This record gives sequence, C-alpha cells and structure tokens, in this order.
Amino acid sequence: MPSSITLVFLSCVIAIVSVDAYTNRYDNFDIDSVLKSDRMYKSYLNCFLDLGPCNPMAEEGKKLIPEIIDSSCAKCSPHQKYLICKVFKIILEQKPDDMQKLLQKYDPQNKHYQNLIKFVKENENNNLIYN
Repeated sequence: MPSSITLVFLSCVIAIVSVDAYTNRYDNFDIDSVLKSDRMYKSYLNCFLDLGPCNPMAEEGKKLIPEIIDSSCAKCSPHQKYLICKVFKIILEQKPDDMQKLLQKYDPQNKHYQNLIKFVKENENNNLIYN
C-alpha cells in the first residue's frame, strides 16, 4: 500500500499544476504561492476530492488527474514534470493524509502507485532552471 505522503503529493501536484498535456500554458504557474497558503491549498484539495467548488484552473487540473496517474505524466512538458514532482515531494513529506485521500479517489486499486513513485524519483532532481 502506498504511503500517505505519496498519495498526497500526487494529488496536489496534479491539482495545483493543472497540467495541460498539449501546451505549456501553465509552465509559469506559481505553485509556491498555493503550497504556502493553507487556504489556497485546501481549496484545490477540496476541488480534487469533490468536497468543494473548483476554480477554473483547479477544474481543468482535476480533469487531467486520471490521465496523469495512468500515464505517469507522459504528455507533460519537462517543466510540467518538474513542477508536478516538486509538489508531489512536498505533499508526500508534509501532508501524507491528503495524499492518501487523493490516491483512494484516483487510484483505489493501487494499480499505478509504483509507476508514479518511479516517475517522481526519475524527475525530482530535474530543476531545469525554473525555480
């Protein structure tokens, strides 16, 4: 069973980055502002878990979560992969209960967990000068 940290990270990354698999329009999205604000973070999380309303960016990200989980972000740009891994790592380390909730919703049979961990490990050190 995946750790709750891993689950939280995956959920947050997907939700916050709102990755568009075909364009780079969210490459400059300020993930740090969302992660530093409990209010913003909870808003995105509640959207992803169907526990609250979604702003347009969160709604778009929510629609992409299944594809990102299924493919380990195969259609993401290199910078999107970096952003997703950054968020994933923070959620795994700091908000494991949230990750568990996200994985329960989006990967209830734990089919993609190992591939997601591999994806994060392969991309977590890819800074790409985007900090």
